[in-house]
Amino acid sequence: MDGTKLIVLLFYGVLIVLLVILLIKACQAQSKISKKRKQDRRDGIKRFFAIKHVSGLKAVENAECQVVINPTDLKIACGGKEYSLPLSRITYVDLKSDIDEIRYSKSSLVKGAAGAAMFGVSGAVIGSAPKTKTERQVRGYAVILYKDAHGGEQTIILCDIAPNSYICSGLVRTLKSCIHTTVEKVEL
Repeated sequence: MDGTKLIVLLFYGVLIVLLVILLIKACQAQSKISKKRKQDRRDGIKRFFAIKHVSGLKAVENAECQVVINPTDLKIACGGKEYSLPLSRITYVDLKSDIDEIRYSKSSLVKGAAGAAMFGVSGAVIGSAPKTKTERQVRGYAVILYKDAHGGEQTIILCDIAPNSYICSGLVRTLKSCIHTTVEKVEL
């Protein structure tokens, strides 16, 4: 074997060893995540990511939040602070949606070429004509009403970071299953 083949074989050997090490580390990281999820399920903990703060907390508007619901509390980590709210003080939870329909034009050069091949110039014009498409973007808002430590009504509003992610929908569904609302009678 000459020197060039030996160097190439050595290079491929090192590359394979590095790939195996990276694969092992990725599997270990995935195993840790899987164990954490199983532990959370056993403890009755739900975690929600990719949510941002809109209003209600003493945090910057549009700051990314992490929400954790355990059997007794709602915890919101936002802007370097963790806010804790006992589930027993939550009086109302609702989901609001903001729906945007975005229209855009899409033109195809391939369809124009196919139209030209089949029907000439008029086929090229018709084939490459822009088509108007509509994309629907839904952004969910979780509205959480609660009684503060002094008995006053307060509201926290959280929002999905990405449209069509439906994370706030899952948060509201989970909160509704955890809280027990009672109707407060108010005489006018």
